[in-house]
Amino acid sequence: MAGVARKVELYNLAFELAWKHISEDQKRKQPNIARLLDDSIRRQLNEGATEPVFIASEALKDVDAAP
Repeated sequence: MAGVARKVELYNLAFELAWKHISEDQKRKQPNIARLLDDSIRRQLNEGATEPVFIASEALKDVDAAP
């Protein structure tokens, strides 16, 4: 149970960190940006990532690479 709680905590921290670095203009241009962040963060957590700053950074890279 503690593992699930930790993943939820990491997810929330990473999402919040990444979201702060996305401009309002980018949010308008990519209306699915929240979903892209979600997918990237969940993938990383499933792969064993444990550092929210690095997870957020990688998620932002994934969003930038999305068409």
